[in-house]
Amino acid sequence: MRWGAALAVSLLLLVGLGVWNERIYDRWRADYATAVGEMRSVTLSDGSRVQLNTDTALAVRFSDDRRRIDLYRGEAFFSVARSSDRPFQVDAGGGTALAVGTAFNVRAVDETVTVAVWNGRVEISLEPGRESFGEAVTIDAGLEARYGPGGEIETRDADLATTADWRQGRLIFADRPLRTVVAELDRYRPGVIVFLNSAIAEARFTGSLSLHDTDQALAAIESALPVEVRRITRWLTVLGPPS
Repeated sequence: MRWGAALAVSLLLLVGLGVWNERIYDRWRADYATAVGEMRSVTLSDGSRVQLNTDTALAVRFSDDRRRIDLYRGEAFFSVARSSDRPFQVDAGGGTALAVGTAFNVRAVDETVTVAVWNGRVEISLEPGRESFGEAVTIDAGLEARYGPGGEIETRDADLATTADWRQGRLIFADRPLRTVVAELDRYRPGVIVFLNSAIAEARFTGSLSLHDTDQALAAIESALPVEVRRITRWLTVLGPPS
């Protein structure tokens, strides 16, 4: 068991080192970035407002005829100042979200990009080499589009009540697997959260978790489900059955 634990910790350290190096590179090339657990709001030179979620990095590439944002990682909510002769585009994960004046959320996490529209209209297209290259998809308010390495653009109704609940400092879940809840919460904590068994990971959770104190959020999960939270180090938290 000691060897197994040592191997697990070693693997976590190797994975963590790779993530750390990628994060450092993205922050180095970004104009605006947030650390894990940090959120930030900035106003761009054209008057557009950008709210950056946790662990986010983006660069601003404005020219005379176009306003372009490169979202390298993370999630951001854009409130775009209207300018009919200068479209506003967000490039992320091999695709582009193009708008003139609107409000929309772009999330680039785990090689999947999701664009949800609050008002206005956004056109989604993919870069050359993708399966859906040249086939732009336009989504209106209340819809979202998703694409990933496979190259397909999928559209569906957006749950605007929870898609950007991070802007109010909370995460809201309704009958979601604990695996999904923890994966989302883990984005706001240093280190990793792991499960001791799959049964715990598939337990269903409903509730609202505060992002201002992720330890408190874990305590809320612990009180709602038959789960025990064990903090091994600052960088490793384990969820297991009650002792």
